[in-house]
Amino acid sequence: MRLSLSDLLERDVQFIFCGGKGGVGKTVVSAAIGLWTAGHGKKTLVFSTDPAHSLSDAFDVKIGNKLTQIDNAGNLYGFEINYEEVLEDLKERYRDIIEKALSQFLRKGLDMPFERQLLQDIMDFSPPGLDELMALSKLNDILTDREFDRVVIDTAAGAHAIRLIELPGIVDEWLETAFRLVKKFENVMSLGEVRLFLLEQRVKLKRLRESVLNPKRAVLVALTIPEAMGISIAELVIKGFKSCGIPCKDVIVNFVVSSDVKCSYCRLRRQGQTKRIKEIREKFPGYNLIEMPQFPQQVMGVESLSDFTKMLFESKYKPKFSSMKVETSKNLLPKIGGVPRLEFSDKNLVLFGGKGGCGKTTCSAATGIYMASRGKKTLVLSIDPQHSLSDSFDQEIGYEITPIRGVNNLYAMEIDAEKLLKEWREENREALIEITENATYMEREDISQFLDLSLPGMDELMAQRELQRLTKKGEYDLYILDTAPTGHTLRFLELPNMMTKWVKVLTQMHSKTRYVLQTFFGRRARRLLGKSEVFLAQTIKDIEMIKAVLKSQHTEFVPVTILEEMAVKESERLLMTLRSYKIPVRQIVCNGLNPHNPDCPYCMSKREMQQKEFQSIRERFSPYKIVGMPLFPHEIRGIEDLFNFGKVLFEGGKQV
Repeated sequence: MRLSLSDLLERDVQFIFCGGKGGVGKTVVSAAIGLWTAGHGKKTLVFSTDPAHSLSDAFDVKIGNKLTQIDNAGNLYGFEINYEEVLEDLKERYRDIIEKALSQFLRKGLDMPFERQLLQDIMDFSPPGLDELMALSKLNDILTDREFDRVVIDTAAGAHAIRLIELPGIVDEWLETAFRLVKKFENVMSLGEVRLFLLEQRVKLKRLRESVLNPKRAVLVALTIPEAMGISIAELVIKGFKSCGIPCKDVIVNFVVSSDVKCSYCRLRRQGQTKRIKEIREKFPGYNLIEMPQFPQQVMGVESLSDFTKMLFESKYKPKFSSMKVETSKNLLPKIGGVPRLEFSDKNLVLFGGKGGCGKTTCSAATGIYMASRGKKTLVLSIDPQHSLSDSFDQEIGYEITPIRGVNNLYAMEIDAEKLLKEWREENREALIEITENATYMEREDISQFLDLSLPGMDELMAQRELQRLTKKGEYDLYILDTAPTGHTLRFLELPNMMTKWVKVLTQMHSKTRYVLQTFFGRRARRLLGKSEVFLAQTIKDIEMIKAVLKSQHTEFVPVTILEEMAVKESERLLMTLRSYKIPVRQIVCNGLNPHNPDCPYCMSKREMQQKEFQSIRERFSPYKIVGMPLFPHEIRGIEDLFNFGKVLFEGGKQV
């Protein structure tokens, strides 16, 4: 393997995407690339598109939703997008044009205050899936106002990164359909401003494609770790970017244990990684493969980032081990047997969530095996668009409920959002057309064209709908959800409130038609509005049901974290949101506790760092039970590994 990213500076590229599975080090690598290019005189922007930002944590500088200077020389800037703020800014910028267009397409009634309220509710509604669209829009605005030699884009995990670069194609389809609609009605409506607005958006989209998404100016740096899940997702991300024309030449293999380790524990870890590194060489021939060592301390702040950067670009690295005394190290962390264990006595639904790479999928799969082996008919459901359950169980699962081989009572499924959306459209097409046709001047063919367009953000919506359907059927004693990384899990949890607003708008549109029909047709009006009435009533019922399920005392959300400050801070933000939604949380899994190996400087340095974070966790999360899990010396994959992991998770035992 080549050992550095040294030639990246010489390449004729302006935009560098960092992509891969959650927890493989995308943010740290993005920050390191930014630090390196800025240090070589390139004016550089590091732009985070992940809804759960970690860029501030990586630089140890407060960044937020503004262009923030990070270095003293004025060459390095950071930006963490706040989707809600950007969306509100766009609404204010184009409010008059959008309101004018809506007011012309909505059929007029006799109740003017009602009309105004309906327009206000439509403007206030924020549809799901706008995160990536707002990110591209804001990046476009920044690049219009300021010039940067390099822009490093810290993407969200896996499939969400692919969705980001596919979005311009989706937006283009929406603009084309909107243009056709304007052309159809411009002779009977005053739509000149709307046409200019659409043209402006098309110009912005063209500029975006010619800059950020231009294959001649953009490149992907893919990241993985020497484990099956990381490798498979790196493959998918490279394939997804390639399909959009963005090439990848570099694959970084992060967290590699040194080949000259002495302690038996580290040697076991190295042994398992060696097989995966060989697999990586076979899967990525012709790529610049870069091994990055696992650092004994967390990489956070400019000083440690500088060490990481030197290794990434110059292959220069001298590890800084702890100088703590061996005799005091034995009491650093409690034995696993003495730490509280995970426990579910009366739960029907358990959700595992947290930062990418903390072990959500492993905890979900292992819990499924443990509970099924104790007689509970259990379904493990992956709602992460970049599914990992098949890798975890070492069995192909796919989009249908699949029995897990070798485990009675255990089933698994990976949500197919695209298939579920297609089914939902066909099931509710007539009702949606009926509501929109009766409330606007649009005709059936116009509405149908919009319904057939691709919709961003449907993963979470369809996952929630499928969860509601499955829990309503009640065929399983326990449902376990393997969620997406934090930012998109929060979006999943926000959906019921968002959908309530959406149904409110549809209901108001529908009520205009119902009032007119009841005035002229009396009781016969119900027959004329049958499908839309049933659709709205059922949708409201489904939303209320999922709200009740998520807040039920028989539901529990289990955050999974590791003993690193970035992960702990993200867990803290996650817990705040869970409390605000009144979703039950009692216990937190603290994964990856290093063993007590006094002869190994790496293990003891890592353990010292973990001790500080463990104390911090106890203070920050004092109302919750902390369930400690050891860092196993091998990848957890397959039924036997998961069974052993589950035994430790629920029953404890000797620390590995």
